[in-house]
Amino acid sequence: MTEEEQILLMHEVFAGIRGTFQGFKRGFYKGTSIQLKPSCLGSESIDMGYEIYKIFQTSDWVRLYEVPGFSYEIYLSMVSECQMEELVYDIQVYCDTNDCAWSSIVAQDESSIF
Repeated sequence: MTEEEQILLMHEVFAGIRGTFQGFKRGFYKGTSIQLKPSCLGSESIDMGYEIYKIFQTSDWVRLYEVPGFSYEIYLSMVSECQMEELVYDIQVYCDTNDCAWSSIVAQDESSIF
């Protein structure tokens, strides 16, 4: 696989994660107009993901120490740009008073994912 194909694969992986997250938010908040910021899992996160992929794909164990930093940057993007923490809090509040079995949440969100 060429480097260009690997980068394209990383774009597809992050687009899938982003689409699932956006669909989950739409289903949870019952709003079809909910849009994630373009910077949510955007190009910087994709670059970080690609660097992690390269380290493991090429077995470049000398660079293994970089993986936690790249992972943390992706996590920060999820928290600040995708508002993941807000969603987790809202789910916690919702689950305090409602049925939060995984099957119930998925049934409610099925129509909104992708």
